[in-house]
Parts: sequence; structure tokens; C-alpha cells
Amino acid sequence: RSVLEARELPTGQVVAIPATHIPGVSCQVLYIIRLDEELFQENRAKEAIHQLVHGCLLSLYSTFFESIAIPLLESDAPGQFPRDTVLQTMLEEIDQFTTERPSTWIKSVKVLCPAGMSVPDMLTDDNLNCAEALGFFVMEDPIFVRYLDNHRAVFKTFECNLQRHQCQLRICQKQMILQFTPVNSHFPSRRQLLSWRSSSEATFQAMRCNYTVHYETDPEVLGMLCEHPSVMNQFPSIRRYEKICLVGLEVEVRMAQQILSNMVFQKKQITSELPVSHLLRGIIAKGVLEEELETSCPYMIIDLKEDLRVITFEGPRWQVAILKRRFQELLNSFDSTPLSVSSYQSSFIQACGLENFSRRFFLKRDIPAFLELLPGSGDTSGLGVFGLNCETLRVADKWAQSLIFQTNIYISEAAVRWVTDGEWQTLLQGLEEEGNVEVHPVKSMNGALKELVLVGFEPYVNNKETILKEFLQDFSLTEETMELMRQELVDAGKDLLRIMNWGNLNVTTKVDVLHGTTSLVVSGLRKHVCAAREIIRADLQTITHDILPIQSTLLQYFLEGGDVIFQKLSLQLQCIISVRRTEEAPGGVMPSLQEQKMVPQEGCQNLLKSCTEGTKDAVPGDQAPAAVYIIGMPNKVAEAKEAIHIFTERFWEETIINTFIPAIQEDNWRSIKERPSMFPLNWMICGNSVTIQGSFQDVIMASHAIQMHLHSKDLKEAMAKECSKFVRWYYESNPHYLPFDLEANYHLETHYRKKKKTAEVLLGAEEVTVDLGLLKASMPNSKTTLKIERRVCSSEPDIPSHWEPMQDCLSKRVELPVTSEEYKTVATRFHETVVTYSIIKIERIQNPYLWFSYCFKRVWVEKMNPQGSENERLLFHGTHASTCDSIQQIGFNSRFNRGQCHFITKERVSLASVNGLQNTLYPFKFEHGRFSWR
Repeated sequence: RSVLEARELPTGQVVAIPATHIPGVSCQVLYIIRLDEELFQENRAKEAIHQLVHGCLLSLYSTFFESIAIPLLESDAPGQFPRDTVLQTMLEEIDQFTTERPSTWIKSVKVLCPAGMSVPDMLTDDNLNCAEALGFFVMEDPIFVRYLDNHRAVFKTFECNLQRHQCQLRICQKQMILQFTPVNSHFPSRRQLLSWRSSSEATFQAMRCNYTVHYETDPEVLGMLCEHPSVMNQFPSIRRYEKICLVGLEVEVRMAQQILSNMVFQKKQITSELPVSHLLRGIIAKGVLEEELETSCPYMIIDLKEDLRVITFEGPRWQVAILKRRFQELLNSFDSTPLSVSSYQSSFIQACGLENFSRRFFLKRDIPAFLELLPGSGDTSGLGVFGLNCETLRVADKWAQSLIFQTNIYISEAAVRWVTDGEWQTLLQGLEEEGNVEVHPVKSMNGALKELVLVGFEPYVNNKETILKEFLQDFSLTEETMELMRQELVDAGKDLLRIMNWGNLNVTTKVDVLHGTTSLVVSGLRKHVCAAREIIRADLQTITHDILPIQSTLLQYFLEGGDVIFQKLSLQLQCIISVRRTEEAPGGVMPSLQEQKMVPQEGCQNLLKSCTEGTKDAVPGDQAPAAVYIIGMPNKVAEAKEAIHIFTERFWEETIINTFIPAIQEDNWRSIKERPSMFPLNWMICGNSVTIQGSFQDVIMASHAIQMHLHSKDLKEAMAKECSKFVRWYYESNPHYLPFDLEANYHLETHYRKKKKTAEVLLGAEEVTVDLGLLKASMPNSKTTLKIERRVCSSEPDIPSHWEPMQDCLSKRVELPVTSEEYKTVATRFHETVVTYSIIKIERIQNPYLWFSYCFKRVWVEKMNPQGSENERLLFHGTHASTCDSIQQIGFNSRFNRGQCHFITKERVSLASVNGLQNTLYPFKFEHGRFSWR
């Protein structure tokens, strides 16, 4: 069936047939090729053989067979196409096919002579016999065949090893094949023949695997081999063919290939970078390398990137390696020498190096050296020059000495005394401002400045030296006198210095009066005196004065302690204020007698402005007996005049007459006078009267304090009198009962209502203890017991039921809830008369004693007036908040009215209150000039 299928194949195609089941066949696969029948018909046997061999090789070309065996073909017409011609034709086709299609895995192509077929004549030489012709052939690489033919030592090695297996090796140069023939042609059996063949072929392949045929494809390696052919002399087994082929032992070929590749690697152009830790050393070393490369390596390129601190070498690899080593040697070969300059010059070089004397100073002048601190030195004296040779260091040091100049300037004692540290600092900064000169102060053993050292470039040092000497001349002492001609300046005298702001002029000023002439002396350094002279003259021209008349009452106030006001204003406004009587200043000229210069105190003007307005002018008459004289700058004089004018308008004098004034104790007077006030108060106490002078608000507050002391005595007297109207306490005096005095009666009733067990009162000149429960009085000295009685003079009015408990209080304030009827009634009546005001709160005052007094007076009014009269009317009274406590305790007192109060009715609103004081409204029951309080 397979043969039938082969008949259908196109010409030249091959079909594979498994051969394992075919008897007598020792192979696994048979290949059947379809030949062109026309070739046989036309007697074209040679072309048919070519086609047969080409088809077989082509079908096996893509396989992985290491060897192919093709049987020797036999022609049907031996005479026309002999066996030698058949073999020759087959070998030609095999050679052409392997040349056109090289295969790395097919190691040999064999032409086998089938058993029983005679060996062709072309494979036998004259010396060969029939037995030798029974060997086998190996189709080897033609280059390797040439290698064995040319290299006799290698061929001898192959031949010796094969002879051990009774095999001879011969080379067919024309066909480039190897022939293996047995030494002994007689083999008892076919098995021995096959064994010989196998061992011979194995021996050859074992030796052949140690050799290789290497075709070099890298043009760089081939070029290196052409440039250096002597490399091959190191390897005796290697031969070179066709310029690209190396044949020899595989180990030696590999080593030769590595050497050539390494030579190519070293010859390749590369770019290598090397970090430069010290840039200036790198610059100098680069210059030396470039000089050396001009002759030795002209094609090398060296580039130093200063910003990146990296040097780049470009060229052959081997030369780059040499240059890098040379560069490192140069970097480590730098030498140094100290600069032959002073420590000041060395410091200057480092301080202004970036602009004038940088580390590249020598490099810019084509000197391969640079400046840097010497190793191990910690100050500027360790500055040195670094270079690669001594001659370079000598030239650089000579340059440095010729460019830096130093001079020393002595400082006089006067300059040391008068020039301040700040001025010295400013001067030194000015000298060093441009950076071309450096200044070093030198101090003596005691720390005083002795001299200045100027270091820098010579023209700049000379210029700064001139400036310094001119500066020292300005600090010589001088004195200038200005005569004061204007009267106000003469009157001001030495106080002129206190009101003028000359402390920041850096000069000393004083006022001298000599032989009736007043002068202002200005002394100090020449530069300060010259600068202050114009300022002082301008200030003296602007000084003015003003006069403010005052009346005798104010004069008395100021002369008796009120001058503290002027003391405060004088310091705050920097002016001179004095009080003069009119007769003391004839013609408007200010005399020097009785002049009261003020010691200023801070904050007076703000106190003056905080005084309340609307005070009563207390200065009667038209002629002022005295005046206030003010000297100073125009704006300060105007401010002082305005402040004094405001105070005079608000000046107040009040006299209180009361029989209890002499009874006020000294401690109480001291507490009243020591109360804080905005302005000083003048006190004049005489008998039962006291007169207070000062600002309105301070006088009112002091008067109120006195009234409170007086009220405390009146309160006790009034409360005792009211209490005696309905309750009296008596003590036993055989055979009658006598009443206690009003104060003792009030004291006993108060303790009785508070449910105290005992009370101590005075009975005559002796103090007794009263037992309120047993109604007995004990006299401690005489151990006598007296009976006590409590008698109610009239029925006590009932306490209103809506009052809150008094809790042992004589009086009490109770704030009314907004929702209560009592609150609504009072609020409604208030808004009937005053609509624009708002109510903050309404309080009920609970005082039982005032309630009892009101009830008794209400009965008395009803009895005095005709029946049906309107005996009560509800009014509102406005008063100062400070009087609320007094009204709550003892009620209203017409003695303290002074015509200043609020009476608000539905018909009319009368306002006569003191401006600026808080108002409190109280309801009144009023009728026919008599009032009762609710």
C-alpha cells in the first residue's frame, strides 16, 4: 500500500514507511522517493541520482539526526553507467547540498556499500587490496579534513589511536572524506565486522569531540585577529582557514576566543566618570593630564564638570584605566606651604576670598595652586598654598605678599573715652562695608581700645585710613554758650532743662546766671554740639507762655495743697506751671517770688478729662485776685491751659453744718480724708461746720461720706424716738417704775423682737444685764435685781401680710417678680408719667418701724383734714444711688435736699438732678406740703 501511495507522489517527494515490522530490515523507517521517470527513459541516469540523493537529504534536513547513511546505488546498465560514476555522482550531490545548507546537528553523511556489492574502483589505490576496500567512509567538515591533512601532529594522534583498534585512517582529499579500513581484512563473521566498525567509529568520534571548527562572525574579533595574528602562536593545535575559521582543540579555541574578545573589549571606546571630592585639586590634576596626553594619548578626552564635581574620561578602555590611576596619583601628590603673611592678612584673604581673593586666585593667574587652611590648623593663621611642586608654591606665595597691605592706627585716650561702643561699631561696619578692607581692633591689658589694624588692598586701605583719622578728629571736646534774651526763658531759668526734650542730643546742657545774664551752655563732642546747636535754637524760638486768671477761692485751694494738680500736669505736658497773685505780677511780668514749680506726675490730663460736666461755677466777682502762669511749647501750653480751665469750671466748694460734726472721731475723719479721689481735696473744719474744696465729683463723694457718719447717729435717734411712741420699757425704783432712756429702750425692744434671752444696757452710769424672759435686771456691782416691765403705749399696726419674713433684719429689700400684681401696678403708674424710660427692676422696702410711723401719721392727717379730703397722693422721687441705704433705714430727710430731687406726677415732670449721677425713684404719699413714704 505504501508503495502504491509513493507512485502517486510528485516528482522528488519522499514518503516515510515504518520498517520495524518488515523482516530482514534493521532500521526503523524506510524512505521511498518518487523519481522522474522521464530521466530513465531519456537515459539521464546521472540527473536521476542527483535527484534521489537531494530528495533524501532534503526530507531529513529539518530532523535532528546526527548521521545519515545512503546505500550505494547500482545502475541497471553497468556498462553505460559504472559504479564508480554512481558513487562520484552521489558524493557530488552530498557535498553540494551540505555546502548550500549547512546543518549543525548532522555530523556525517555515509554512503554504504550493500553486502555482496563490490567496492568501486575509484576508492582503491594501487597499494590497496580487496580486503582493505571493505572499510567505511565518514563525510566530515571539509575544513576539518583539511586541518587533519595539514596538521600532521594531530593526524598522527588520530592515526595512533585508531591503530589500536586495527583501523587505518586515510584522507581522500579530492572528495574531502575520511576512509576507515581494517588492518586485517579477514573477519570470521559479519558480527565481528560490525563490532570493528563500531569500535573504530566510536574511537574516532571520541577524539573528534575534543576538536572544534569555529566560524567567527564578530567583525571586531576578526579585525583584532588580523591586527594581532601572533595571538595564535600561543596555541599549537589551532589553525586558521578562510580568515574566519579556527580549527583546533576546543579548549584552546575557546581560550583564543576569550583572549581576542578581551582585546576587543579593552580596545572599545568607553566613557568613565570619577567623583572629585576636592574640586581645585581636580582642576590642577586635569591640567597636568592634558599636557601629558598631547604626546602619549592624543585621542583621549578629559572633561571636568565643576558643578557636579565629576571628571569624565573618554577613550579606549585600557587607556582610560591608566589615566584614572594617574589622576588619583596626582590628587595624592599635592604639597603645601604656609603663606608668609600676618594673621590679620590671612584672615582678610579668607574673609573676602569669594570676590577679591578666592581660592582660585592663583588659578586665574595661570598658577596651578590654590588657598586653603593647612591640615590641623583651627584659625586663620594656618592659611597655606597647595600645589604639585615647590616652584609653584614659591611663585604663589610671592603673589600673595605683593597684593595685601597692612597699616596700624593709634587711638588716643580722648577718643577711647568719648566714642561709644555703638559709634565704634558703626565706624567699623562703614570701613568694612565695601569688603575691600578688614578692620581689627587691638585692646590694651585693661580692655581699652589701643589701636586699629587696617588690612586689604593698598589703595582701599589708604582711603579708609583717611576716613578714620577724620572721624577721630570729630571726637574732641568743645563748649558753646547761648545767651537767653526773652523774658519767658529767663523766668524759666534752670527749669527750662526739665521741659525740653534734649536728652537724645548726646550733649550736656546747663543754665548759668552770671551778673544778671542768663545763658544756656552746651558741651560735648564737636560733632554732637554742632548737630544739637540748630535744634536747640529752634526749640528756644518756639517756647511761649500764657496766663489764666483765677479767683480767690481757687487761689486758696491751690496755695493750701491743690498744687498737686499742677505737679501732675507739669510732668505729663512738659511745661512749667506756677500760681501768682495779681499784685505779684505787675505789667504782666512774672516775678520769681512765691513761684511754685511743680513736680510732674503721670496721668493728670486723663483725670481732668474724666471729670463730670455741668458743675456750678463757684467763682463770684469779676476781678481775679491771681493767675496761673504756663511756660512751654505752644501745643503743651494750650493743652495745660485747657486742662486747668476745665478744672476751674468744675471746681466745687461745699459746707456742711451739723451739731454732730464735733462728735466725729479722729479715726473716722482719717478714713474720710483717705478715701481715693481724682484730685486733692482741701478740708477746712471749724466747730460744727466743715468746708470741702476740690472737683465737683470728689467733693460730692466726700460730703456723702460725712453724711453717712452723721446719718448713723440720726438713724439711731430717729429709730429710738419712733420705737418709744408705741413701746416703753420701765425698771423698778421704789415705790415707782421709771422709764429707760430712748437708746436703752430701743436696744431692749430690738433684742426682745429678735427673741434674745438677755440684753445689756446702761442704767444711769452703770451697765445692767436684763433677762428678757424673766423681765429682771441684774446689777453686777451691788448684786441687786430689779423688776422690768414692757408697756405698749398704743396698738401696733399690723405688718402687711404680703411682706416676706424679716429674719431679724431691721429693713429689707425684696425684688418683685414681673408677673406679680404689685409690680404691674407700680410699672403702670410709672409709665403714665414717663414713657421713654425702661424699668430695670422694682424692689419693695420692708421696714417695720417706718411702716408704723407711716400708719400713725396717716391717722394724724385724717384727723387734721376735713372728712372726704384727698389725704394721700402717689408720687415718684428720684435721687442718687448712694442715698438709697439712708432712705431705706430712716426715710426721707428734708435737711439733705438742697433743692435737688425728682418729683414726677401725672401732670408734670420736674427734673433738677445732678448730671451724671444714677437716679432711683421712690413712691410718695404727698398732701399739703406734708409727705408720708410708702
